[in-house]
Amino acid sequence: MAKGKRKSRAAILILLLSALLITTASAAIYYQITAQMTIKVGWSPVVFVNGSDTDACGGDTVTSNASVTFSDVPLTIASNITITELVNVTNSETGSHDVNVTVSTHDFGSELKILLLYLVSPTGSETLVVKIDDSGTVVTDKVQVSIPGNEEWAIKLIGCYDTGTGQGQSNSLTLNLEVK
Repeated sequence: MAKGKRKSRAAILILLLSALLITTASAAIYYQITAQMTIKVGWSPVVFVNGSDTDACGGDTVTSNASVTFSDVPLTIASNITITELVNVTNSETGSHDVNVTVSTHDFGSELKILLLYLVSPTGSETLVVKIDDSGTVVTDKVQVSIPGNEEWAIKLIGCYDTGTGQGQSNSLTLNLEVK
């Protein structure tokens, strides 16, 4: 029986050593995999840049230029105003990039009639990318648009307040740029 116990102990010892070797090898491989990963961090090649109307609308781009906040969009009462270059979107690379323009926050009070934002190509073609209705609901956003390399597109705003809106209505709007 002593010989049988030795074989059992030897088998258990071999299993334990095998498990230890497998664990050590797995840890070494895992270490190699994680140690060789590199992460590139950089600025997006597609960013918001000031348009001819950005300053007049209280526009302020964040450091990364992936977000822009407007503190005073000069909407009219009862008839649409058109702002042709609320802000621009520039692709500084040679290849095209798909982008979405989204609204993260907005405050037009309860008096907004409609607000439409279009991405306008250099050739003049327009794509509706954001629509905010009279209840303040964003009913259209995350519309994907492909911007070719080395092009700058304008964001055009069309909108107005209801007829009952008083003078001096304040507003704010924050747009984000998602680059795919």
